[in-house]
Amino acid sequence: MSFKARSGDESGFKWLEGERHFFNLRFFSIIPIGVHQIYVDRVDEKNYEIQTFEKNRVVSVWNHYIKLEPQKDGTVIYTDQVEIHAGVLTEL
Repeated sequence: MSFKARSGDESGFKWLEGERHFFNLRFFSIIPIGVHQIYVDRVDEKNYEIQTFEKNRVVSVWNHYIKLEPQKDGTVIYTDQVEIHAGVLTEL
């Protein structure tokens, strides 16, 4: 799956609470599937967390939670949790 911003401008993209973003969605980066919608529910810059609610015509629910945890050694622990509801395709 690949996503490309419908606005055409992917440079300097910033996630802001309450915004809705639309992306062209492609399977294997070739076959157009439709539009993927992302609603940015929460951006917590203090705790390095983002919560989005997403969907497209194949996946009716795509809830996405991302957390970054900076470590003392300069590395980062990245946690990515996704809840997907896609009917019979969910098991794939």
